[in-house]
Amino acid sequence: EYILEEYTVSILKVELISRSLESVVDGRLEGNSTGKAIHAVLNKTHGLVQYIGSPVFQTWSVESYYGYRRNPYGDYPELHRGLDISMPVGTSVHSAITGFVKEIGSDPMFGDYVVIEDDRYTVKYASMGNISVIVDSMVHRGETVGYTGSSGSEPPSLHMELLVNGTYYNR
Repeated sequence: EYILEEYTVSILKVELISRSLESVVDGRLEGNSTGKAIHAVLNKTHGLVQYIGSPVFQTWSVESYYGYRRNPYGDYPELHRGLDISMPVGTSVHSAITGFVKEIGSDPMFGDYVVIEDDRYTVKYASMGNISVIVDSMVHRGETVGYTGSSGSEPPSLHMELLVNGTYYNR
């Protein structure tokens, strides 16, 4: 036995329009200079998310910070443009960014080194013992790029430099 029941059907017609987040935010922040300034900072810093990853997946300590210091091989002041991170020889070093390997080489002061870049950041690693990437290859954040070596410094350390839009970054 069937029971007849009356009901109404409504058909909803929707048109979806794709707009950039920038245009939506600009429209909603019209006349709000503080809100626009905050949005500009968040946009520039990728939402204040830490963009640079750790070069090693273990506890580490900084042996020497960015800034002026006495040269360890001579008795004169010099600008140290990176961090020296204490760690045992043979520790795996991971890319701090997703980018391309731009340079691999050897230097009397820095030992073997590798340079990785994306459209905004350049990360340089020195005192490497073994490099496991090749020039022009793409590496992802967290991917192993090589292993620490020793450039004669004691204790052994990884030297890391960071540039943002071509300018050395010291934080």
